[in-house]
Amino acid sequence: MAITINGSGTITGISAGGLPDGSVTAADLAETYLTPTGDGSQLTNLPGGGKVLQVVSSTKTAYQAIDSTSWTDISGLSVTLTPSSTSSKVLILCNLLASQYDNVVMTSGVRLLRNTTEVSTSPYSPESLGNIRYIENSGYATRDIPIQVMDSPSSTSELTYKLQGIVSTTSYFGMYIGAPLLNPSWARYITFTAMEIGA
Repeated sequence: MAITINGSGTITGISAGGLPDGSVTAADLAETYLTPTGDGSQLTNLPGGGKVLQVVSSTKTAYQAIDSTSWTDISGLSVTLTPSSTSSKVLILCNLLASQYDNVVMTSGVRLLRNTTEVSTSPYSPESLGNIRYIENSGYATRDIPIQVMDSPSSTSELTYKLQGIVSTTSYFGMYIGAPLLNPSWARYITFTAMEIGA
């Protein structure tokens, strides 16, 4: 088939793979939507949002006993990131293992902070001590607490996300993070992840 260049600027008659190597450059692609960066693993200028822009995580490798009626940092479950845009959202993911000795006069809670601000989450019990929470009322309770929070910080400053725990009384051994209360040697690794999501 003959190659034809017509007056409208279109070319016909080129078969797939018919262009010689080097005919299309990265600069040509940049004029549309695709801009390879670095090793080509990221593409910018894509239309629409929802792109994962960065991921940071930390891992807790040992259990921790929280026996305080004041909010206490959960060691190892903290990450820092700097959003690239004020329109970005931050997705927080963690599957927290927690246990306590249950009694009707004891409750325990966990909350998520962005710097010093408590982050709102989807509905938990209104009598919660924090915005993420568990409570049992018989025996020794060990529970997974799934944390899935989409935050809108509206910031391009460095942000620190972390988890804190609290108990309502110090009379019942407190709350264990990362292991069953009766078997702390069964400690389980816990990963805390934050992902910046482009708008």
